[in-house]
Amino acid sequence: MKEDIDDDVRWKSAWALGKIGDENAVDSLIEALNDDCWTVRENAVKALGNINSTKTVEP
Repeated sequence: MKEDIDDDVRWKSAWALGKIGDENAVDSLIEALNDDCWTVRENAVKALGNINSTKTVEP
């Protein structure tokens, strides 16, 4: 089954933001932690880890 194009764009965006590593992306990545697609959430978590921001997220 082909993955939904919107899901694909969102998880690739989260991955790219992690690679860029800019702290300005943290708020958007925190929001992505609530996405319906597990690959978006997974990449948001990884991206936040790569950015290593001082902002915190509730578990």
